[in-house]
Amino acid sequence: MARVPLDIRQIYLDPRAAILPRGQAILAQFPGAERIEVSTHQWVTWRPPGTDQPR
Repeated sequence: MARVPLDIRQIYLDPRAAILPRGQAILAQFPGAERIEVSTHQWVTWRPPGTDQPR
Protein backbone atom coordinates (compact mmCIF):
# COMPACT_ATOMS: atom_id res chain seq x y z
CA MET A 1 0.00 0.00 0.00
CA ALA A 2 1.46 3.37 -1.05
CA ARG A 3 1.80 6.11 1.52
CA VAL A 4 -0.11 9.27 0.65
CA PRO A 5 1.58 12.51 1.75
CA LEU A 6 -0.50 14.70 4.01
CA ASP A 7 -1.30 18.29 3.06
CA ILE A 8 -0.61 19.95 6.42
CA ARG A 9 -1.76 23.58 6.28
CA GLN A 10 -2.19 24.37 9.97
CA ILE A 11 -0.38 23.18 13.09
CA TYR A 12 -1.86 23.87 16.51
CA LEU A 13 0.92 24.00 19.06
CA ASP A 14 1.77 24.88 22.59
CA PRO A 15 4.55 27.50 22.31
CA ARG A 16 6.63 25.50 24.80
CA ALA A 17 6.56 22.49 22.47
CA ALA A 18 8.13 24.55 19.68
CA ILE A 19 11.34 25.01 21.68
CA LEU A 20 11.86 21.29 22.27
CA PRO A 21 14.04 19.34 19.82
CA ARG A 22 11.16 17.04 18.78
CA GLY A 23 8.82 20.01 18.33
CA GLN A 24 11.37 21.78 16.16
CA ALA A 25 11.85 18.63 14.06
CA ILE A 26 8.12 18.31 13.44
CA LEU A 27 7.72 21.99 12.55
CA ALA A 28 10.67 21.72 10.16
CA GLN A 29 8.84 19.01 8.22
CA PHE A 30 6.02 21.46 7.42
CA PRO A 31 7.65 24.86 6.86
CA GLY A 32 4.68 26.28 4.96
CA ALA A 33 2.09 25.40 7.59
CA GLU A 34 0.40 28.16 9.53
CA ARG A 35 1.31 27.89 13.20
CA ILE A 36 -1.53 28.54 15.62
CA GLU A 37 -0.50 28.83 19.23
CA VAL A 38 -2.85 27.37 21.83
CA SER A 39 -2.64 26.92 25.58
CA THR A 40 -2.27 23.39 26.86
CA HIS A 41 -5.70 23.58 28.45
CA GLN A 42 -7.45 24.44 25.19
CA TRP A 43 -9.16 21.71 23.20
CA VAL A 44 -8.66 21.88 19.46
CA THR A 45 -11.81 20.97 17.56
CA TRP A 46 -11.61 20.31 13.85
CA ARG A 47 -13.77 22.60 11.74
CA PRO A 48 -14.45 22.12 8.05
CA PRO A 49 -12.51 24.70 5.99
CA GLY A 50 -14.37 27.98 5.59
CA THR A 51 -16.63 27.46 8.60
CA ASP A 52 -16.50 28.26 12.28
CA GLN A 53 -18.73 25.38 13.34
CA PRO A 54 -17.15 22.33 14.96
CA ARG A 55 -17.83 19.09 13.21
